[in-house]
Amino acid sequence: METVQLRNPPRRQLKKLDEDSLTKQPEEVFDVLEKLGEG
Repeated sequence: METVQLRNPPRRQLKKLDEDSLTKQPEEVFDVLEKLGEG
């Protein structure tokens, strides 16, 4: 269970991403998601 949780980003980071996506343009949001996917 721990290993699976470690692979997922912290809830705090997810919430921050959600809040940022509300203020950013869709293109910027997709760019951020792409970078997160690569990293």
